[in-house]
Amino acid sequence: MKTDPYKTSDTPFAAYLHFHKHVLVTLRDDPNDVRRKVYVFVQQDNTKELENDYYHGDGLAPAPQYYKSVRFMFSKLRELNNDKK
Repeated sequence: MKTDPYKTSDTPFAAYLHFHKHVLVTLRDDPNDVRRKVYVFVQQDNTKELENDYYHGDGLAPAPQYYKSVRFMFSKLRELNNDKK
């Protein structure tokens, strides 16, 4: 298992990782764009494989369960935005 965190600012891909049981550690501000956030996950042995599958169109997930993960990611974004108010 990798010890470095895995970071992405792609919300649908973050949901895909969440669906595949990757643990979301935190959300951070994107250093390249103040309007974006970076999802930080615990990297697992299959993280790069999932990344390749997702971005090459081979990543599969049942729609209802994937949608639940998408909603989870957006709820984390809303929580972060509400905390800043």
